[in-house]
Amino acid sequence: SDIGTREEEVNRLYNLTESDPKYRIYYIVRDAAPEWIAFEDIYKYTSLPSKQVNKQLEQFYLRGLIQLEDKRARAHLVIRNTSNQ
Repeated sequence: SDIGTREEEVNRLYNLTESDPKYRIYYIVRDAAPEWIAFEDIYKYTSLPSKQVNKQLEQFYLRGLIQLEDKRARAHLVIRNTSNQ
């Protein structure tokens, strides 16, 4: 899928690993999907400076992986359905 291709591109460009803060930022947003997550919560979960988190969120937005609105982020697509519907 297009989103899958974009994820692969992000992984390749940033060489993301589980220990990399950029990886954590993206997956926090993705795991919250389809809900929005406040930037403040992302700062808390990553313990990273807000400037660093904001910069990385902007990069993911520019790559088309997430939406940004009112200091909140949301992944465009739930890759796997984890709800009990």
